[in-house]
Amino acid sequence: MTSLSLVYALQSISVAVAAATPYQVMVIDRYNDASIEWSKAQVTQMGGGQADPRQLFGYLSIGEAEDYRPYWQSSWFTKPPAWLGPENPQWKGNYAVKFWDLTWQTQVKGYLDGIMAQGFDGVFFDVVDVYQRGWVQQQGRANPAQDMVDLVKAMSDYAKSLNPDFQVYVNNAEELLANTTYLNAIDGVLKESLYYTGGQKNSASDVAWSTRYLDMAKASGRNVSVIDYVSDPAKIADVRAQATADGYGYYTSNLELRGINLTGFSTTPQGSLVPNVWYDLL
Repeated sequence: MTSLSLVYALQSISVAVAAATPYQVMVIDRYNDASIEWSKAQVTQMGGGQADPRQLFGYLSIGEAEDYRPYWQSSWFTKPPAWLGPENPQWKGNYAVKFWDLTWQTQVKGYLDGIMAQGFDGVFFDVVDVYQRGWVQQQGRANPAQDMVDLVKAMSDYAKSLNPDFQVYVNNAEELLANTTYLNAIDGVLKESLYYTGGQKNSASDVAWSTRYLDMAKASGRNVSVIDYVSDPAKIADVRAQATADGYGYYTSNLELRGINLTGFSTTPQGSLVPNVWYDLL
């Protein structure tokens, strides 16, 4: 089984371009670049809703708080709440959280409510792998990985209780796919940098470690897509060839996930959906 392609673009989104793009699954931010919520009409125009065979997902960081979101309070810069952790040095404005904390989970649920109210077909949980970070490991939790499983399941159960057709996708943390509870709570997974890291080809052993888990998800009927941050045409072609051979949806982009630029697509549609699209945003 070949998985659906997943387009991942968080900045410089045009409603008209998104509406005209023959994607299968696309993840966008629930806010435009001016930090204004997309209206329900705009979400529908871009492909959200059951009337459109495409699936449009809203982005939600489940493992980090972001100081540019409406829930952020300015007082947190000087008096952070107990559940707020250190800033991510690679992504300014993003802070690790004690994701098992009920106050943080209330924030997540409220953000999820907004995504559902806007008419998105699903949610894309990012920073699921925060449980691997040293700071989290130092918080005295017996099993941080299980804490993340519990959170994803709780949010999935909540969303699907309101809309059984609502989809839940996750980013990375592929080792959790071996957990049956986790696997049953999700509908798809995106793996970043499967074949290349920093423009360099990953070792066969590293790729095999990840694909072992990704194949578990694929065998269970979950959608599996990969994204690699490469710009060289030969590397893009290599990603396309490897992902196709592995039966994964594929996508190439810049690290900022800026814009949508259709450069080509395969000629074989997946099921009743639009053709499997190959994008390069560079």
